[in-house]
Amino acid sequence: MTTIGSKTSGSNSKASIAVIGSGLMGHGIAQIFACHGHSVSIMDKDVGRLELALEHIRSNLQTMQQHNINFLDDDETILGRIETCTDLATACKDKEF
Repeated sequence: MTTIGSKTSGSNSKASIAVIGSGLMGHGIAQIFACHGHSVSIMDKDVGRLELALEHIRSNLQTMQQHNINFLDDDETILGRIETCTDLATACKDKEF
């Protein structure tokens, strides 16, 4: 079994990150950062695409578990680090990256 998480990344500082766009790359980028303990805002004008992005992330996390790729945090904790919004100013507010 492989365990991946913030404790193995070698860094204790956690950034807050805005991801603009929730498509294939956007949701994947948000997922990786959230898995490693960072708070993430995903911004997209289309609410339906934001909902779909969260569904894809949830599915990806479950698939990874099925292949014995686990994170130090459970899926709900990881998903809890991700917020969605439709406004660029809101997505970027108080974000470092």
